[in-house]
Amino acid sequence: MDTRTPEEVYRYALTQYNQIPDQVVEELNDKICQVVAGECLIFESGGTYAVSSDPEEDNDDLVMLRYAAMKTTANLIIIISAGYRTPHSRLEYLKKLFPCFKGVEFNVPFETEYNIILFMEDGCEINAPLDGYLNCGPIHSRTLASIARCLKKVPATRVVTVGARDDCRLAAGINQKQTDEPGKLINVPDIWNTFIDNIGGVTCVNLSVNISRHVLIPNPLYMLDTPYKEMANDLCMTSLIDNTGMFLACRPEPNPHFALRVNEGNSIIDYKYLKHDMSCEDYEAGLLKLKEYMDLAKSKGLDAKIYESAAIPIMATHSFGGRYQEGKFGWAPGDESAKHNVSCLLPETVAIFKENIRRLRYLTPAYDVIAFIMLFKR
Repeated sequence: MDTRTPEEVYRYALTQYNQIPDQVVEELNDKICQVVAGECLIFESGGTYAVSSDPEEDNDDLVMLRYAAMKTTANLIIIISAGYRTPHSRLEYLKKLFPCFKGVEFNVPFETEYNIILFMEDGCEINAPLDGYLNCGPIHSRTLASIARCLKKVPATRVVTVGARDDCRLAAGINQKQTDEPGKLINVPDIWNTFIDNIGGVTCVNLSVNISRHVLIPNPLYMLDTPYKEMANDLCMTSLIDNTGMFLACRPEPNPHFALRVNEGNSIIDYKYLKHDMSCEDYEAGLLKLKEYMDLAKSKGLDAKIYESAAIPIMATHSFGGRYQEGKFGWAPGDESAKHNVSCLLPETVAIFKENIRRLRYLTPAYDVIAFIMLFKR
């Protein structure tokens, strides 16, 4: 039986999850700031690439589509995902946020300063030779099969996945799911792995969590003298703050299936948010909630790693002024209302919790922006 106190567990977690970014991570952080801060050309390529993306879910899609996709000479076929929303609603959302997309329509070439972008609805069939595919959103099996046919089967052709295994085969990621049934995301048996099998000869790369956990989206409120100010609106900031709040406050109940994976990933991210000079009141309240999590995990006979990995997120949440409701640690995945209201916290603490997030210089992970950079990195 583990006899450590909550404070000892927290101190141990601080030594485990304080991971120092390497040079690759630092270069990516610099590149993302370059992507959002100006309008100059960054990615030169003469090819044509397919991209699946699901704007209206997370902000990394928005940053990628507005600030990266328009800074390459490569022509892009951007498939707007179905799933929980329709491709039409997602494209309208994009147009509402960014004036540069105001006149965009599906299946009509959109000319930018440097390239041509063709937006297409998920479920379509691609019929153009492709030099690469960026998998940043779930996709219909028919569209995926057409991409496999169109990809040039040579090593220079690049496929970049987000959320797959290291070999790009099926894992737990959303982007490898299919949108074949309206309003749903499903795993049609063998569809994704068959796609990987059918593109032999191309270079497949999955975005490693060892990178993505360290590269965060800059807060637009600190870049109001750049084009990135377009995301400093209430709609984008609400989403950025809500998603950051999820990484901080939403703990899975202790379980042997996925709690460790979620908690560890969040601990590495949340270490960057953590206020090490938190007040005594916040510190003591955090330790009490950590004890509650520890006791529940122990009562289920679970490994100590599960509560060790929850320590930093729980303490960081309290350092931001959040206070959990008794017996609650998080909410069900996909519950947008619970995410916005941070439903596991006492309602009277949510406002100060969110205000402290708003003041951060960096917010949620920049998954899709990193993946876009990887698509053109040689």
